[in-house]
Amino acid sequence: MADTVISPDTLRRWIHLYTTKEGMDEKCARYIAPHLSPMCVRKDLVDPAWWQLLVKHNLNYDEGELIDKFSITYILRRSYVDAADFLHKASLDLNRALRLAQAVWSFDQHGDFGAVLRMCEPLLAINPFERFSFGGDIQYDVACLVYVAKLFFQMIKHVLASELSEKPVQLWFCDEANIKKANDLRLEGNELFRKGNLSAAAALYTQGLELNRFCHFLHGNRALCYLKMKDFSKAFDGGLYATFCDSFYAKGYQHAVNAAYKLGRFEEAIGICAGAIPGNKDLETLMEKVSRSMQGRQWSPPKPNRTEAAAEGPPKTESDPAKTVEFKPQRIEKENEAALEVKLAEAQSQVSYLEGVAADLKTEIARIRKEEAEEVAEAKQKTIQAEVEVLRLRKEAELRRLQKKLERAETAAQVAGEDFARQGTSAARETHVTCLTQVADIKRAMDKLSILEVYYDSFPKRKSVPRFRASQ
Repeated sequence: MADTVISPDTLRRWIHLYTTKEGMDEKCARYIAPHLSPMCVRKDLVDPAWWQLLVKHNLNYDEGELIDKFSITYILRRSYVDAADFLHKASLDLNRALRLAQAVWSFDQHGDFGAVLRMCEPLLAINPFERFSFGGDIQYDVACLVYVAKLFFQMIKHVLASELSEKPVQLWFCDEANIKKANDLRLEGNELFRKGNLSAAAALYTQGLELNRFCHFLHGNRALCYLKMKDFSKAFDGGLYATFCDSFYAKGYQHAVNAAYKLGRFEEAIGICAGAIPGNKDLETLMEKVSRSMQGRQWSPPKPNRTEAAAEGPPKTESDPAKTVEFKPQRIEKENEAALEVKLAEAQSQVSYLEGVAADLKTEIARIRKEEAEEVAEAKQKTIQAEVEVLRLRKEAELRRLQKKLERAETAAQVAGEDFARQGTSAARETHVTCLTQVADIKRAMDKLSILEVYYDSFPKRKSVPRFRASQ
């Protein structure tokens, strides 16, 4: 294997370092993650041949503001992250790592994705019927894996060549001199921000990002400037970029959520909160705020406690009499015993009436819940039946395709056999053997499809239906 990608000795050094050095897995994840985000997977930053590969398999992020394609961006980034997780484990097996490196080198040299597909497809196989998937078909998954592998091997060479394993992960991204210059610009921008000069502060943060584009503080501070200047789309992008650089940077999530809230994009705001740092109180408060807005209720601060309410004056009563219950204790003066007994009887009658109403409501609620559960169960059953039918149709279509392919292969084998019988040459013999092998492969594929028929009758009784993949 050529050293233009990575050598076996380098991989051996990496495997030893990765398995013996504590914290290397976290550093690798923090380094790779930003390189798989929209801030790096761009036409001007990716080699032309690799960019064409990403575009062909829908692995490129759309251009423009992230707020308009938030869900698509996160789905694609999830594919990249899943591929990176798979690669972290695969790289610890020298044979698998060498095969991936060979695939990267092959595409770099020849641009032949067909050869890459043949090399990488076995690496994703779990068993003859199942494989690892990053969210698409086999071509999508292989293209995703080999691009992440290219970045991964570049990281390995960079870390080993510069002896960065002992150094903080910030120095993996950028040299120390540029980090210092960018930090000085950030401090100057902070001073301008405190003075209220937001545009000048944002400009300094931008200059800092030109020196260190992976600094989450610079992205976050600039996003805050955009928020103050009411440029909410840029604030949203900046907040997300900050979280791409450091997934534990809470302020980045807050800036993105606040920007989405100001733009009225409540679903995007909820999505960010749900996928952010678990247990963060500020984000939980923001999520409650957005949820109230989605329900059509205006956000208001928490109600004051009893002491504060007493200091501010008596509370105002609601104008809607249906929602207002006013209790006025009555004096009982000089009432005889008979009058008291009458009132007691009336109260007991009212209590009995309310208890009956409550019982009726409980019965009605139980009935409604039962009907809803039956409807849900029926819908699930119909869904499973529909999936089974789709599987049957796909299986039949695949069998028809394989049958036609088998007929052509058998015809070719017959012709090759006649040629071999007539000529008796080694070339004719090899052609005949190749045709017979193809016939056997097709028959095995048809047998595998036939085995699936055994499971179809049991699918309606199951909670889900396994995915069917046509043979490649």
